[in-house]
Amino acid sequence: MLSLYIRISSGVIKQMDINKHIALNDSYKNGKKKPWRLRKKQSNQLANSYKRIGEINKSLRVGSCGNVLLFQECPDGHQKQLVRAFFCKVRLCPMCAWRRSLKIVQQLKSMTHIVNQSHSLKWVFLTLTVKNVSGPELDETIRHMFQSWQRLSQRKVFKDNVKGWFRALEVTRSNSDGSYHPHIHVLLAVTAGYFAGKNYVRKEKWRVLWQEALRSDYMPVVDIRKVKVKRNPNQEAETLKSEEQKRALEAAILETAKYPVKPASYAVPGNRQGTDDAVRHLDRALRGKRMIAFGGVLKQAQQKWNNENNGEAETLTDGEKKECQCATCGSNMLEHLYTWNIGLSNYIEHEH
Repeated sequence: MLSLYIRISSGVIKQMDINKHIALNDSYKNGKKKPWRLRKKQSNQLANSYKRIGEINKSLRVGSCGNVLLFQECPDGHQKQLVRAFFCKVRLCPMCAWRRSLKIVQQLKSMTHIVNQSHSLKWVFLTLTVKNVSGPELDETIRHMFQSWQRLSQRKVFKDNVKGWFRALEVTRSNSDGSYHPHIHVLLAVTAGYFAGKNYVRKEKWRVLWQEALRSDYMPVVDIRKVKVKRNPNQEAETLKSEEQKRALEAAILETAKYPVKPASYAVPGNRQGTDDAVRHLDRALRGKRMIAFGGVLKQAQQKWNNENNGEAETLTDGEKKECQCATCGSNMLEHLYTWNIGLSNYIEHEH
């Protein structure tokens, strides 16, 4: 009989028939399958790179990230949530970046709802860039960008129009010349009369403001977009107005809170040296950096959200607590343990 062995977290060896394994099947509410397998494979690739560049501790942490996942599941399939797992929290780890992004999106949705309930606001999506830089320049460039953002946010024209903001850093890498492109995504909560009033700031003005904040000798590229509501002509606008606005804002949130560094930014296909150089530069540049930040009414909402959620703003599991019964049908929730199997390159279930 063809069989293979897996080591579970307790150190026990369990034999499993390869023809009888049950792979993890976990999906979002829209039915799309969650990328557990892909993220774990990417994390293993990163762990190998860390090992090659001598970062043994990080290699071990990333390599063990998400090896064991404990889920609670409704026997009738109504509900499924992760309730326990180990995640390494290494900044570049694809598994952790994905999980953290999900939590930031969840948090930001809650906070924008809070401020929309108490303030009359419009929303703007702003992207601030600099010229591409080399790997050795990346660390100092990111520091300079954060200092420049601080200067920009203190300008009178900014304070007069922006009532709250959320900013996040993203770094991409050019495959053509190996240069890095750090840029800042910002979700701005502006006054209700911003677009119609005399204080409206046009794109070219934002470019000038950002150049002055950067103290650069070139005009940087800036993109700014109103968070627009897409109307459905077949339905009454008044009926769906609030729902459409909510969906438009959520789309902007997803764009703002995406991964700071995607695996494609450091994984150079067929080039281990290129991959290792990218990992070395990105790891150094992102170390100790505050990748996301809040200001104004969104910072106040963040504090309220943290108080209501016991400060667990970046928890990396779905379940805030274990539920005994399914919220839909009342059935007793069952625990299912999945472990990463190297031979199958997948998560498989075992009895525990």
